[in-house]
Amino acid sequence: MAEQSQRSIVIDTESGKKNPKIVKTLVIGGVIVLILVINYFGVIKPILNAIGLTKDKEDRQGDRDKNKLSRSQVLSPDFYRNNRSKISISSQKAFESATKIYNAKGILWDDESSAVGGIIGAGSLVNVSYISDRFNTIYGQSLQSYLSSFLENENWSQIDDYIRKTKNF
Repeated sequence: MAEQSQRSIVIDTESGKKNPKIVKTLVIGGVIVLILVINYFGVIKPILNAIGLTKDKEDRQGDRDKNKLSRSQVLSPDFYRNNRSKISISSQKAFESATKIYNAKGILWDDESSAVGGIIGAGSLVNVSYISDRFNTIYGQSLQSYLSSFLENENWSQIDDYIRKTKNF
């Protein structure tokens, strides 16, 4: 019989000791990171939001609402053009609303609530699109781009709330 050589496996159980310098460095580093995070979110970010360098929660919500409006095509004439028979306001009312929205943008100050009122007073989404069509015809520019030039984020949120709650026809 051939002799088999057996190899023994040796496990060093003493090498698992912790190095106190490494632990101390990791703890101090973790505390420093925690202090920086608390200072940024508790002190620096609110100051940056207040002076307008970064966006706060309301601004981000307004931007999302503004983007949602552009996707929904409510402020474009297309919805009206595809559903002409379903409008429920007169051409005079659409003209008055378009004029009211146009006049809301001023030289020294803007009347955002008047512009929002011109949209909210439409009664249905097809009527808003009809007002957009009249606005485009009268003033030669899109309603959405005109509103984007002076409305604030909270105004876009009001318009979005109206669009969410209002029926198409």
